[in-house]
Amino acid sequence: MTAQMTLALIHILLLLLLPAGLVLAIKGIKNKRWRLMQLSIATILLLVSLPAYPLCAYSLPFDWILDRPTVREVVQAGRYQVAFVQEPSADFYHVYFEVTGPGGGKERVPIEADAMRYWWVEKKRAGNRIYFLTGSKSTEVDAPFVDIGKQSVFSGTGLRNEEDLEGLFGGSE
Repeated sequence: MTAQMTLALIHILLLLLLPAGLVLAIKGIKNKRWRLMQLSIATILLLVSLPAYPLCAYSLPFDWILDRPTVREVVQAGRYQVAFVQEPSADFYHVYFEVTGPGGGKERVPIEADAMRYWWVEKKRAGNRIYFLTGSKSTEVDAPFVDIGKQSVFSGTGLRNEEDLEGLFGGSE
């Protein structure tokens, strides 16, 4: 089991403490004999579980357990297929373009190494460019894009790489 999977399981366990604390609090209100002890334990469970909920905005523990890309949007750029991919990594999420050449070879163009979880990705076409708009990059100014006319990909503001699709494969595809 990887460290990420262990952290994901701990995160899930902390998330489960909230309903357990709520049930114990409700029982403590109804039970006069053990009220103080049940309410004290419920309060501790609730306080321990609360930090786990805001973390879900940045990473979802099930992404590490299922071990699959969380986002995958594919576009065709001439002879090349370009996929915008986000998958769990050691440090939050790794985002990249996965370019598949006409011969089936694949190359990656990094976009962001430690991104927050994208809950949605919107493809927006403007001329020859297809922009991938996410929660953190919601305008064309800083969003990664595929330029169909120039046959290139641009990784956005993070790494600011523009890669020629033909050059990725060294002209062999």
